[in-house]
Amino acid sequence: MPARAFVGLGSNLAHPRRQIAKAIQRLAATQRVRVIAASPNYVTAPIGGPPQADYVNAVVMLYTSLAPRALLARLHAIERMQQLRDATTDPKFDYFKKHLELQMQAASAWIAKGEGKNDEAMDLLRRAADAEDILGKHPVSPGALVPAREQLGSLLLDLKQPKEAQQEFEAALKIYPARFRGLYGAATAAEQNGDKESAQRYYAKLAEQTVKADDSRSELAQVRANRRLE
Repeated sequence: MPARAFVGLGSNLAHPRRQIAKAIQRLAATQRVRVIAASPNYVTAPIGGPPQADYVNAVVMLYTSLAPRALLARLHAIERMQQLRDATTDPKFDYFKKHLELQMQAASAWIAKGEGKNDEAMDLLRRAADAEDILGKHPVSPGALVPAREQLGSLLLDLKQPKEAQQEFEAALKIYPARFRGLYGAATAAEQNGDKESAQRYYAKLAEQTVKADDSRSELAQVRANRRLE
């Protein structure tokens, strides 16, 4: 049953009123949290410590089905994310800031999966994947550490939906081609889906890419075993 909670917010760093507004927006977007009301901003002088600017403060009332420690963990994650986002105002980092938000959303999806909320996890990852597709791959950087659509494919495999998983892995490979995890996921999904031709094609690509690698990863042993059976 949802419980009522009050959360205090405060900042005296760059643009503190803007920081408070962003924190409330992200809190409102947090799964299993519903913001009911927010107080006006009020200013207080710092107590003790070195000379510093006044604090801007606010209080948020919300309902949540999260346990207290889980709610605190989400609040800390929001705080850290804002610190990373606001570490620079250089526009050339906007692309990476957007990716940071999407990776946080993907992390929330796996938390939801661990809590048995599969529909919520699916919705979070699908929306993150759609947004990441719009961002596209950066022309210089390697891109996302683990593409959201690739993660969606992994989730679908976990949920015993190989046909849908194969579609997601293949869509991810169009943006991030030749990724080991993407190819292996596509091969596994195709195999479970009964699409032997596609499975063999992806296993062949993996074998070609990893010809000089050892068998320390269980996936590589599977790839080579599959090739020997051809």
